[in-house]
Amino acid sequence: GEPYWYSVTASVVTRIVENIELKIQDVHLRFEDGVTNPSRPFAFGICIKNVSMQNAANEPVQKLMRKKRLDVAEFSIYWDVNCTLLGDLPQAELQEAMARSMESRSHHYILEPVCASALLKRNCSKEPLRSRHSPRIECDIQLETIPLKLSQVQCSPQRLRLPIGRW
Repeated sequence: GEPYWYSVTASVVTRIVENIELKIQDVHLRFEDGVTNPSRPFAFGICIKNVSMQNAANEPVQKLMRKKRLDVAEFSIYWDVNCTLLGDLPQAELQEAMARSMESRSHHYILEPVCASALLKRNCSKEPLRSRHSPRIECDIQLETIPLKLSQVQCSPQRLRLPIGRW
């Protein structure tokens, strides 16, 4: 019946997640708008230098406890105003321009590049948990400072074409 298939599916998904290792490098997503206000084009972007997820080999082994480590390096979000738009460049030039843009650090950051790591621990005991002090899933996160900022130019009503006083 349904509970059997649910159990089998959950077990297969759990095994896949426990054994997966992931490494992603040099991600740069960029949205450009030169139409809304052609005299002041803008670009919004997300950059990630590196993301990796792997079994936490350096952590002490505990029976019935599965551990994964997630590391994120140089994650940032930017909002550039009055910028050069890259979207109309030929494919080869676009790829080079995006790579240079990611490395340049000359953006107007909303979130400056930060690094973070997380240790995800999952209690695999088949027994029901009877205490609030021993959760099924636990996550320890380590972050650097998080430098958030939004300049007046980035959020001005003229920039966003918002009607003033009609909120």
